[in-house]
Amino acid sequence: MNTTLECGCGTADHFSRRTLLKTVGVAGVGAWLTPVAQLLARAEEFAPKGKPARSVIILWLGGGPSQLETFDPHPGSRIAYGTTAIRTAAAGIQLAAGLEAMAEVMGDVSLVRSVVSKEADHERAAYNMKTGYRPNPTVVHPSIGAVICHELQDAGVDIPRHISILPDQWPARGGYLGAQFDAFQIGDPQGRIPDVTARADDARSGRRMEDLSVVERAFARGRRPDLEERITLHQASMREAMKIMSS
Repeated sequence: MNTTLECGCGTADHFSRRTLLKTVGVAGVGAWLTPVAQLLARAEEFAPKGKPARSVIILWLGGGPSQLETFDPHPGSRIAYGTTAIRTAAAGIQLAAGLEAMAEVMGDVSLVRSVVSKEADHERAAYNMKTGYRPNPTVVHPSIGAVICHELQDAGVDIPRHISILPDQWPARGGYLGAQFDAFQIGDPQGRIPDVTARADDARSGRRMEDLSVVERAFARGRRPDLEERITLHQASMREAMKIMSS
């Protein structure tokens, strides 16, 4: 299925939140956002103009319990033998027993039970769910976290905006938006983040950075002048890393 991203100005640098939601949802034809995208796109026009949300948290439960033991129980049926259901704060919605606390707040939850996929392979299905697109050998699509960081203005904080805690073997990527939108990967949150503590004191680290600048300037003299008009991804990554280490 061919899908084109509709941008307001005809470029990939400017597209609305409504267009994003429609595109990410429709592109997968049954991807994780399909039923929600159209509802959010329509609801946005009538939603109160309050303070917008600035963060998104995605809980990726790889290998978690099935829908029959969580959000879509079928008590009394052969496919869910032994499953019991409980009432929730949302009329007509039942959850599996054991989710009593969740049942109390279901009035504020959007529950999607119609997600389907043609992908049987775990790697391809994970890609589909995280990007809204089925894998394509000609392009790497950005994850939803990368798209959000691309569209929202930089908050000016010194910590990474796109973070993945305990990523699996298929971490969130920036795709065609650029490697600068890749998720900053953190292992066990109870441990220290590696490579953010300098091994030398501030004075010595400063001298090292000055020496690096000398080498980079010498290298830059052999490059095309137009490339020096904007900062390279290498230089931007270095500066962001130094901000994290000194913050």
